[in-house]
Amino acid sequence: MFKTLCIIILIHFGSSSDVDAVKANYYWRDYSPGDIPYDAVEGCPGRFIGQVHHIKGDLVANIYPHSEIAVTEEGGRVIYSKNMRIFCTPTPQLYRWEKINVAKPFEDQMTNAVKGGFQANLNENLFIGKAIHEGECKIGKIIPMPHALKGLWLWYNENGNKDRLDEFYILKYNMTVPQFCTAH
Repeated sequence: MFKTLCIIILIHFGSSSDVDAVKANYYWRDYSPGDIPYDAVEGCPGRFIGQVHHIKGDLVANIYPHSEIAVTEEGGRVIYSKNMRIFCTPTPQLYRWEKINVAKPFEDQMTNAVKGGFQANLNENLFIGKAIHEGECKIGKIIPMPHALKGLWLWYNENGNKDRLDEFYILKYNMTVPQFCTAH
C-alpha cells in the first residue's frame, strides 16, 4: 500500500511538463518595519526578499530590516518605508539559488524560477535575483529572457543610478520527492 502511494505521487509530480502544475508554497506578508515574520526568507545575510508597490507594478525589493526600508530599482534606486511586503514560506528548504548568465542562455534556464512581481509597462513577470554588487549582496528584480532588457536590475549606492547584470543568482523552487517516499 505504502509503495503504491509513493508511485502515485511520483507519477503525479513527474509526469507534468507544466511548471505551474506543482505550485511553489510561498506568499507575501505585509511587512511592518522592525517586525520580521517567523517564516520570512533571508535572501542575503541580514537582508530579506521584499516586494513594493510601484506605479509600474509590484517590484522585487531588498528589505533592510535594521534601516526599516526597502530598496528597489526602477529607473534608479527607489527607497520605500511603507507599503512593503516580505517573502515567506513554511518550506524554505525547497528553495535554492542558482547561478545563471543571461548573456549565455541555456535551455530551461528559467525553469522553476520564483515569480516576484509584475511590471505593467513591460508586460512582464519579474523574478527574484541577487548578486554581489558594490561589495554587498543585493536582491532585485529579474526581467526574463527573451526581453531586450533581460537581466538583474540593481542600483548604485553612491549616485542611485541603475545597473543591469548578466550574471547573477536566481531563486528557484526545488521540486523534490516528498521525504516520506524515501523510507524503506
